[in-house]
Amino acid sequence: MPDSESKTPTALIVLLVAAVAGVVLGVGGYVAVRWMRADVAVRDELTRAEIAEQAAAEADEARRVIRPERGPMTPAERGGGKLYFPTTVGSERVMGSTGERTEVVTKVEEKGGVYTVTVDYEDVADVGTYTVEVSARGVANTSGGGPEGDDPYLLLKLGAGPGVTWDVTRPGAGPTAKARRSRCTLGAEEEVVVPAGTFTAVRVDVVTDTGDGAPHKSTLWYAAGVGLVKLVVYTTDGGKRDRVLKSFTPGDEQKK
Repeated sequence: MPDSESKTPTALIVLLVAAVAGVVLGVGGYVAVRWMRADVAVRDELTRAEIAEQAAAEADEARRVIRPERGPMTPAERGGGKLYFPTTVGSERVMGSTGERTEVVTKVEEKGGVYTVTVDYEDVADVGTYTVEVSARGVANTSGGGPEGDDPYLLLKLGAGPGVTWDVTRPGAGPTAKARRSRCTLGAEEEVVVPAGTFTAVRVDVVTDTGDGAPHKSTLWYAAGVGLVKLVVYTTDGGKRDRVLKSFTPGDEQKK
């Protein structure tokens, strides 16, 4: 009996020490996990901040390119420069491959050689409106950001000739999706044949890093007074998908 009684306190002490150690390890593990999660959250936040900063810088560049703040447009730009998007109310474009998307210009405002064009669109999946700014210096989408849509990104940059490049950063779809970063390169004019007719169009090659492996590549062709006439998306398996201009009807002023 004395031997068993003397061993009991020792056993209890061992159990207590083990329990305390388990609690300490458990708390330590919890703290470590919380710390790692916090660290990941900080790094994600920094990444989002960096993406937002890059997108803001590109938006400023788009404003400088398209708008008069870059400097007054020359008479040649204002009087003879080509506009690579319809700038008359009533202009209608139908793009498609297997499905169709119809776009109609509903409003146009001009200031200092820059046209703000409002477009209504409809396809099998969606109906909506977007705006672009058009000048002899290029075309910018201004539908993103702010109540005034004042977050332009360049679709087409003109003036410097073939070889000029520009970057576009757009947020991914959804809160956890990665941003899409694209490098755009202006090419030469090419003759493009589509169902709507034959057009002389400038080529833009786009390489997009979506963060999911191989970059995505596409090519777009823009025609003066018409806009996008052809889009080819190259798939990672070596194939391609295209969307072409099926018809174009100019607005009333353009018909005169």
